[in-house]
Amino acid sequence: MKDNGNYSVYVIIETPDSGGFEFLLNGLIDSNEENFHFLLPESVRNKINPEYKKHSSYWSDNKESSNLSFNLNKKEENTDLFLFFSPFINLSDQFESLLDQIENVNVIQIARVISFVNANITSDLSPNLLLWLDGVAHFSDVLCFSNRTNENGKAVKKIIDRYENLCYPMETYLISQNKKGKILNILNPTARRISHIFDSPDLLDTEETPLNDPYLKKLVTGKREKVISIPFSQ
Repeated sequence: MKDNGNYSVYVIIETPDSGGFEFLLNGLIDSNEENFHFLLPESVRNKINPEYKKHSSYWSDNKESSNLSFNLNKKEENTDLFLFFSPFINLSDQFESLLDQIENVNVIQIARVISFVNANITSDLSPNLLLWLDGVAHFSDVLCFSNRTNENGKAVKKIIDRYENLCYPMETYLISQNKKGKILNILNPTARRISHIFDSPDLLDTEETPLNDPYLKKLVTGKREKVISIPFSQ
């Protein structure tokens, strides 16, 4: 996870109450990792145990502000940074802001985009939630489902089958807080995402540049070519 003085950024997308923070924190501790830091949206501050303060800081996901700043300050050499996006702000805007902030920072390496979905919300797969999941799948290297039960198992399988049938390269995992052995595979910095927004420009064709990503590209009207809905409310 560490790389020659650079620091890796893992972008975390999650549904509310997915348990992604707890899973990652416990897994990192169990793996004897010490150099990691969580950068979380302000909206979840009251859900984070104060004892984890030394591993956490916050960015403002106030929806009234059009200027998203993740404060990507280097915590210390060889530190892995886990940047949690907000489920209450448009994902395309957050990716665009992240690209702007890392454009001239050579020490940052995007390791992976990891998404956590609370399986309890999948039974009612509304059109807005499906549009959100399609956007998430486009950007993600890994899609993790938490709280999988017999009741929601069919819905989870339907979602997994959807992206397998569409030949999406991302990995999928069923996770629990009691079984964290998969964390090394989940954090393995191998790109499995469709999007090329974090790839080296030298390796991209013109049509693959970040501004041409369908979820970032803007039409003359100012709208994105493909829109990611926001199915969650605070």
